[in-house]
Amino acid sequence: MNLRTDPIERNYEAVRERVKSRFGVYLPNRLSVSERFAYCALALALLVHATVGVYIDDLVLPSRRRSPDVHVHGWGALLIACAIYLVAVSLISRIIDHHDKRDNEHLYRQFEQLAWYASGALVALSFILRMVGW
Repeated sequence: MNLRTDPIERNYEAVRERVKSRFGVYLPNRLSVSERFAYCALALALLVHATVGVYIDDLVLPSRRRSPDVHVHGWGALLIACAIYLVAVSLISRIIDHHDKRDNEHLYRQFEQLAWYASGALVALSFILRMVGW
């Protein structure tokens, strides 16, 4: 949902919080069709990129601007691929949260944070192993 351009969606978030705090009525969160498609497409692209990189033993991590890309091989590529898989799973969990109408959004947020922290730890471990020369 694009909160800056869509006044209906911007108001929905505010109304949702007011209704829950004032009346105890739960309104589930919403994702637009374009957001669901974008999350799904990004997750699929990440999965394909990581899988192909591990299969050919050359996982390319694009860098910013004009600096050269980072190529990871061996165990480092496997760890970074696992990190990419965790990020893709966290994107899919947002779509699942949209379809889940129960009042358990905090569990999805905790899962998403855990997945991001674990993926960051895996990337850090991969670069530590690369610096050590393993």
